[in-house]
Amino acid sequence: MRMKSCVVTVLVLCSLLLFASASVAEVPPGWEKVGDGGLVDGIPTPPYSEKPARNNSYAWSMGTLTCSDDLYLYVGAYRNFPHGSFFGPMSPFPIDTSLFGDSLPPEETWDLGAVEIMRKNITDDGPWEVVPLTPYVGAGDLSGNQGFRKMYSYKDVLYAGTMNMKMASQGWDGVPRLLAISNCDLSQQPLDVTPPVDSLELEENKAYSYRGMVEHNGIFYVAYEYGVFSSIDPSSGWSRLSDEGREGYITDLVSFQGSLWAVTSDGEDGWRLFRWEPTPTPVGNPVLNGSWGDATPGLKQAVHVGANGFVYDDHLYIGTLNGGFPLYDVDLLNADITVLLERMLKVFVPSYLYRFDGEEWETVMGNGIGLKGPGFGVPSNVYLWTQGFHDGDLYISTFDYRSMFYAIDWEGIELFPTGQNVLVDTLKSLVSVHIRAMCEMAGIELPAVPSLNDIVHAFINHGTPVGFDLFRSEDGVNFEPVMQDGFGDTMQYGGRTMVTTRENCKDILWLGTSNPGNGCQVWRYEKIPLATETEGFFPDPDGIRYTVSVTPCSEEDNGEVSGDIRETLVDVASLLAGPATEDDSAFFELELVASEDICLIEICVYPDEADNEWLPDTQPNLWWHDGEVWNELAVTWTDLGEGQWKACVELPEESWGSLFGAALDDSIFESDGIPGGEDDDDDHDGGSGCNIGSFAPVILILLLPLGLLWNRIS
Repeated sequence: MRMKSCVVTVLVLCSLLLFASASVAEVPPGWEKVGDGGLVDGIPTPPYSEKPARNNSYAWSMGTLTCSDDLYLYVGAYRNFPHGSFFGPMSPFPIDTSLFGDSLPPEETWDLGAVEIMRKNITDDGPWEVVPLTPYVGAGDLSGNQGFRKMYSYKDVLYAGTMNMKMASQGWDGVPRLLAISNCDLSQQPLDVTPPVDSLELEENKAYSYRGMVEHNGIFYVAYEYGVFSSIDPSSGWSRLSDEGREGYITDLVSFQGSLWAVTSDGEDGWRLFRWEPTPTPVGNPVLNGSWGDATPGLKQAVHVGANGFVYDDHLYIGTLNGGFPLYDVDLLNADITVLLERMLKVFVPSYLYRFDGEEWETVMGNGIGLKGPGFGVPSNVYLWTQGFHDGDLYISTFDYRSMFYAIDWEGIELFPTGQNVLVDTLKSLVSVHIRAMCEMAGIELPAVPSLNDIVHAFINHGTPVGFDLFRSEDGVNFEPVMQDGFGDTMQYGGRTMVTTRENCKDILWLGTSNPGNGCQVWRYEKIPLATETEGFFPDPDGIRYTVSVTPCSEEDNGEVSGDIRETLVDVASLLAGPATEDDSAFFELELVASEDICLIEICVYPDEADNEWLPDTQPNLWWHDGEVWNELAVTWTDLGEGQWKACVELPEESWGSLFGAALDDSIFESDGIPGGEDDDDDHDGGSGCNIGSFAPVILILLLPLGLLWNRIS
C-alpha cells in the first residue's frame, strides 16, 4: 500500500508541470570550462594497474588553499559512481553492465575503494595534478573509501572528508576519514585528523560520510550522519556534541543567527531541522552537554527525504533532495526489495526551496508555476544539489535524473527475460506504466504500441534539454536560468559543488559537475562586460533590419549602456566633394546612453540583393569626418546565402561623436575636392557641420551603406 501511494504521489507531482519547450543553449557568457573528462589520470594503487580520469564521476567536493602567493583549487572526486558502487559488490540488484552500452567507463577499469584529490594552481592557471594520498586512503588500506564528499577551509587549512562503506565482506570498516591539507608540497602527505568514530557502532552495508562542515563562533564543527564534533585545532583532538533530541541522519550543518543548526534526513518522514542548545560541560568531559531542539517547520513534506542548508541575505535556506539512494539508513544487501524500490521511486519528486528569517518560513520555490514550480518548473530537477555566491547573487544547481535514463540501453532492457532480475523488471514497469502515463498527461505523442525506447526517448527529449540546470537570483526569491543543458553534455546530470574566490578584486565562481559517463568537469565564471544590442528597422517597419551593439568598459555597467540610430538633421553637403543623393548615399546619427561608460560600438545591417542591385559587386566601406577630413573604416561583409548579406563595422573610439558616411562613389569623400579641405587655399572657419565633434559629444553621426538607411541631403 505504501508503494502504491508513493507512485501516485510521483504521478501527481510530475503532472503538475508540463515541460517547457525544448531549446539547446550555448555556453552562457563568462563561463569557461577549465577541467574535463575527470580532470587527470591518477596514480595507480595495487591491485589496479591504471587509474583513468574518466572514473572520477563527481567533482564531489571543492576547496581552496593559499601557499605563498599562489591560490590552489582542490577537487575531491567520487569515483566509479554509480557503476562501481551499485553494480559491484555493494549492489542489491546485480545487473549486466552491457545494458549501459558504452555510456559508462569499461568495467575492467573500475577501481573500487580508490579515491582521488586533484588540484590546480589557479593563480598561474597551472595544469591539473594529483595529490598523493597513500597510505592514508585508497585501495591499499581496504577502508571502503568511495570519495571525498566535503571540503572546508578553517584557519588556513583545507579539510577533506570521505564517504566510506561498512562491508565486512570487503574488509571495509565504514569509518569516514577526515584529512587536513596545510601546505602545497606534494611530497608531504595530508594529515589524518579523523574524529573518534567507533566502527563497532556502525551498521553493516551502510555508508557514512562527512557532509556537514562549518565554522561557528570561531569553532570548527564537522558531522557524519550520526555525530557532530567540534575543535579549534583538529590536529590536537575533538569534542563530541550530545546527540540528545536529534533525529534522523545529518545531511548538513549551518551557522545562522548565532546558533548551530543541523539538517537531518529520514527516508520515511522527510527532512528535519534541529538547533543546538548547549549547557555547561564539566572540564574533561569528552561529550559536550546540550540538546538539539526540533525547529522543523510544518510546511515541509515527508516526500522530500533530504535537504541541504545554507545562509543567504540573512535567511536560512533549505533546498530539498527527493529520493536518492537509501545508503544511509537501509542495509542495502539485506533490505526488503519492496522497501528499496519504494524509496527509489521517490526520486521522481521535484525539489522545493524554503527559507527562514528566524521567525517565519516561506516557500520560495515549489508552490507556484513556471520558475516558482517544483524543480524550478522542471519536474526532473529532483535535487537542489549545491549553491554558490558571486557578486552578491545566489546560484543554485540541480540534479536532472533524465541523464540516467539517457545512459541505459532500453532495447536491451526490453529483450531481457522477465523474472530474472528485480531491477530490470522494475525499470520495465517504471517506463511502460508510469513514464508512459506522464507522457500521455503531457500530451506527448507515442506510437500505438510503443517500445520502452520509444517512451524513454519521447520523455527525455520533451521540454528542457537533458542535463543539470543552473539558476541565479539577485534577491534570493526570484530566479532566472543561467543554463539548462548540463553545459551541453547529456550525461552531466548534476552541478555538484561551488566555491568563490577573488581575483583582481573580482569574484570568480567555480563549479564542479557530476558526470558518470564522461568524467567530471570544472567550470569557471567571471562576470564580463556584456553588449546591449538594439534591433530595429529603418526608416520604417518595412525597412532594413539593423543592430547596434554597445559594450560597456566594466561588467558593473552591463545593461546600463545602449545606443540606437536616428535620422540626422545635419547639413552634410558642404563636407562632400561631389553631389550625393538618397539613391547612392545616406547619412545618420547614433544616440548613445551613458557614453562615458562605453568601450565598444558595433553596427550591423542586413541587406538583400533583391532590394539592392549593387550587391554583391559593390560593398561600400564606412567613412567618418574628424572635423577636417574624411577617414575610411573597413566594413566586413558576410554572405549569409540566398541573397542575404550582413555588413558590420566596429567604430573606433576617436570617431565617436563624428559624422559618418558611405556611398557607391567614394570620391565624394576626397579631401582635395571639399571646400575647406587640405588643398583649399581659402580661409575657412569650419562652417556648419565642421564642428560636429565638439557640439555633439553624445551623438554619433553615421552613414550606413547606401540604400539601407537614408535621409534627404541638403
